[in-house]
Order: sequence, then C-alpha cells, then structure tokens
Amino acid sequence: MRIGIDFHAAQRDGTGNCTYIRKLVENLLSMDSTNDYYLYVTDPSHVYLRKFKALKNVALRPLVSDHPLIRIPALGLGTKRDRVDLLHVQYASPPLHHGQLVLTVHDISFVHYPALFRTSELAYLRLMVKASLKHADRILTSSDFSLRDIEQHYGMAAAKTVVTHLGVDSRFRPVPEEPAREVLTKRYGLEGRFILFVGRLDVRKNIPILLAAFDRIKQKKNLSHRLIVAGKSEYHPEMLQDVVARCRSNRDIVFTGYIPDSDLPFFYSQADAFVYPSLYEGFGLPCVEAMACGCPVIASKAAALPEILGEAARFVDPSDADGLAAAIEEVVSDREVQERMRRDGLERARRYDWAATARKTLDVYRNL
Repeated sequence: MRIGIDFHAAQRDGTGNCTYIRKLVENLLSMDSTNDYYLYVTDPSHVYLRKFKALKNVALRPLVSDHPLIRIPALGLGTKRDRVDLLHVQYASPPLHHGQLVLTVHDISFVHYPALFRTSELAYLRLMVKASLKHADRILTSSDFSLRDIEQHYGMAAAKTVVTHLGVDSRFRPVPEEPAREVLTKRYGLEGRFILFVGRLDVRKNIPILLAAFDRIKQKKNLSHRLIVAGKSEYHPEMLQDVVARCRSNRDIVFTGYIPDSDLPFFYSQADAFVYPSLYEGFGLPCVEAMACGCPVIASKAAALPEILGEAARFVDPSDADGLAAAIEEVVSDREVQERMRRDGLERARRYDWAATARKTLDVYRNL
C-alpha cells in the first residue's frame, strides 16, 4: 500500500499538530516495513527530516510553498503523481486527491470560540474542515469529547469517526532533583520553587486568568514561588504584556519562550504544580506529559480535560481566578496532597502511548 501523509506540520516546532504527526509517523515506521510512505513536506532541508532519508520505505516529497492556498492543491497533485492509495491529513484535505482519505481533527475550537482566531484563519478552517469532513473515509480525533462535538456539529456518522488518543513520549518521566536543578540553573537561570504553564500563548489558553490567580496568591500569602510560562507567543502578545504590567508580582513571572521537548522533563519534574486553565482542549497533551514526570496538575474543567485526566488532576472553573488561586495554594502548600497527585498522575499517564496510537491508526489504514 502507498500511504501519503501531509507532513508539513512536523516542521513547526512547539505546536500540538507537530507533536502528533511526528510521533505518529515515527511509531508507524518503527512497526511497519511493508507499506510505502510518502511524506509531503515544505522544507526538505529541515533538520528533523534527516532521520527519514535513509529509510527504504520512505520518500520525502517537497511541496512548493507552505501557504495553504498553494500547498493544498500541490499536495493533491503530488498524491496523484505518486499514485498513493491513501492520504492522511490534519484538518484540511486537497480536492484533487481521489484515493482513500483519513482526516485527523483534534478539536473544533474555532466553532465554539471564533473570536480567538484571526479572521483569515477562521475563514480557512470553516471552509476546509467542513469540506474535508464530508469527503473523508475515516475521521480520527483525540478524545470521546471531540468525537461527540464533531458528530453533533457536522452531523457525522458515528461509524466514520475513530478516537485515537495522543501519547506520551518515553522521555517524559521523573528526573532526579539534582540533575534537573542543574539544567534549569545553567541553561535558563532558574532557581527556587515554581509553578509551571507550558503551551502556545494564544488566547484560548486563558493565560490572563492564570496571571491574575498567581498575583492574588502572592499578595495574600507569603508564597516564595515564581510562575514560569513556557511557550511560543502566538496571538495578541500585547494583551499579555498589559496583563503582566498590571500584576504587582510581575517580577516573579517569567516568560521563557519556546522550550524544546528535550528540556521539558526538567521543568515538569521540578515544578510544584502544573497549571492549565485552557478554555477548550481536544486532549490537553502538556497536562499528560506533566503527569508522566510526576508533576501535580491543576486544569480547567472544560472540554476534553476531565475525560483525559480523570481523577488524577484538580479541576477548576476556567473563569474563576479566585478558585484557581485557592487550588494552586492548596496544592503547592500541602506535601501530602502533592504526593497523592504525583502518584495518581503517574498512573494516569501510563494510559497514553504513541505506539498504541500508531497501531490503531495503522488498523484504520488497513481496513480502508
């Protein structure tokens, strides 16, 4: 079987789509040497792609542009040229592809929170996702919540949609305190106790509520912690700057920018709590990665997060800064609570495995 995969997102470090397609393809290739894989990319020189060049059943196929209005038609022409039997894409499929189509849609946040997206991006998602769902032979999504959401909004048949949970890479595991502290100190200049957020700094992640909650704790309690906010700044960075400027404890708020996956276990392992007040998630991978490193997780009781994290996390209303502040204060101040949440989180994280994601996806390919 000739399997085509839209691999352009693998070149976008620090995004959920990037992590998903990288780990999926890596695990597919580790278990499948029978089928031929055509990976469609926009930057063949990207350092990450070097690992695939020596594989006999992999062909890297360059596309002329990363702009979707050029990339998507080019992808369709490429699959026709390569005579692929099946194409796997995320969110948007090319109209010129006539083989079997597998479409991954992790969530439809743009439907529920359109104001959080740029006008051009929103128009693109509304048009392409609806058309792609209609033409897909199978739809993959990351949670039961997203499955129901997609089916209810678009009227998709249940038999057409398959849940393939995301996984946790083996590098995410507890790191002993001494080596973790050494990395944080030498590479990032960070010392002392801290509370952590990791994710793209877009509006959906609800960072202002986190900043407000942290500021209230610092003003009311003698808390020595700093707040570490790690991730790329995507939309409206000036809004966050204004919120930080109004925080009386802004000297204890540190924005690190993007942190590579190789360093994240050091942060997760040393944080007293990982806080994720997102308004909407189809899965919430950073929460599971934090749990896999033994970090207590406080998350919003929104969308798929309660389903994915179960009883291992502490849940709060994403609009309640006072409630979030109280939850953070309790977790970071009570060692017994921390230890219980660490144990429960480690156990919960074991449910999510990229090899299992790949096996289930390969089964979908074979069945089609």
